[in-house]
Amino acid sequence: MINKNSRYEYAIIDYFALNKNEDVHPVLFYPTPDIGTINYFEYAWVKGDRLDSIAERFYGDSSSWWFILNKNPQIKDPNNIPIGTILKIETIVE
Repeated sequence: MINKNSRYEYAIIDYFALNKNEDVHPVLFYPTPDIGTINYFEYAWVKGDRLDSIAERFYGDSSSWWFILNKNPQIKDPNNIPIGTILKIETIVE
């Protein structure tokens, strides 16, 4: 079940298995408008950073922190990101 107003509210869910005898895993697809070309730049994590403050700085919305987290799968614990970790931050070129 996907809760209303969650970040997954408008996602399309499908399932896949890597092998015939394995459990299936959910995959989320997000509908996106044709907004231009998506580019990335790198940001180095510094002492005192928080994902919500980085999202506010680059996207103007602190609640978009999960978007940064989704684009950086190397982050296993969003509350414990080592200093110097390189984050990919998306930018849109119209």
